[in-house]
Amino acid sequence: MQNVFDQQVYQTVYYPISLTVVEKSADIGIVKEQLSDLEGETIAKAVDFRTKLQKSDVESPPHLWEG
Repeated sequence: MQNVFDQQVYQTVYYPISLTVVEKSADIGIVKEQLSDLEGETIAKAVDFRTKLQKSDVESPPHLWEG
């Protein structure tokens, strides 16, 4: 058994919402013009991204909210 109390066991990954992300999101059904409001933001978790999308009334396909 290892002692993990003094070790970093989780590293936060940040996701920048760049122009590329906005353009690629259109491929999965997110309306590009609405997502561009989030362009330039950096989001730390997928849950936070989903929450921002829901709050910004971005039109997106229902499968995005499953699972």
